[in-house]
Amino acid sequence: MTLADLARFAPQVVGAAQIEGTAKGPLTGPDIAATVTAPSLQLAGKPVTDLEVDITATTAPDALSANIQARGTVDGNRLDAEIDAEPKGPGLSIPTFSLATGENRITGAFAVGDLADALGTVTGTLDIAAPKLSELSALALTELEGALSGKVALTGTGADQQAQLSLQGQQIAVAGNRIARLSASGTASGGLAAPKLSGEATLGGITAGGTAIETVTATATSQGSRTDIKLDARLSQGGNADGVALTAALQPTDSGLEILLSSLQGRYRGLATGWRRTRASRSPTAPRQSKIWDCGSAKAASMSAAPRAIASPSTRG
Repeated sequence: MTLADLARFAPQVVGAAQIEGTAKGPLTGPDIAATVTAPSLQLAGKPVTDLEVDITATTAPDALSANIQARGTVDGNRLDAEIDAEPKGPGLSIPTFSLATGENRITGAFAVGDLADALGTVTGTLDIAAPKLSELSALALTELEGALSGKVALTGTGADQQAQLSLQGQQIAVAGNRIARLSASGTASGGLAAPKLSGEATLGGITAGGTAIETVTATATSQGSRTDIKLDARLSQGGNADGVALTAALQPTDSGLEILLSSLQGRYRGLATGWRRTRASRSPTAPRQSKIWDCGSAKAASMSAAPRAIASPSTRG
């Protein structure tokens, strides 16, 4: 079978592809073998030549398995990719996940303990070594620049599930937005229903939507079931630089998650503004912080502590 115009399915893919394959076995779960070839394509304007994708799969619900291998040349760089998946009890094992093009390598291995609860039972690792993100632009279907390296590790299941992340990047650009420096590390645990976060992230030399931001720093610290968050963003260097700083907390509730704001300070062109929790609001029946969003009901809540705002021209320049 020939797909003469792939742009009908994805506008950023230009060219034709040939598909040959077989399907054997019951209609409820056939064994599939297929090969996709494309001598010449364009992905987001980048040339792709001699592309060949081999697929073998068993689709029986009680024995899901698949192997996908791709080879070709993408924007002048050799492409080799493979994903291998096989059944493992009520779940799935993915012992091989690899993508290599040019100088970039992304590799990993995963397991899903129970397909009925895939997000809650997934474990594994993903390693990223991408010193030339530009070589991945065609596969991402958008222009990329810069370098990125890091690792993601998923362990445990259910309430014991934990994700560890470390990322380093330089001069990362995506669709006109840029981050000159990126450093992030942290841990998330407790599952999606009651996440606990700890870690820090620093971004510098940011350009987004035509706005330049010199630095953004964020830290998260777990205190029991609560996560305390601090965020500081500055438009330029210096202690009196324009920007904003806030402290807040992420608190699980029976209905979902609440974000509780503790303080907020801002400064722009000599005008300083601030809001903080007042002692007067801390009666036995008054909340200690202001609830600004309930993620469970997904609707904004009114400020429950009386805000105190300060606005004055800066005397420090």
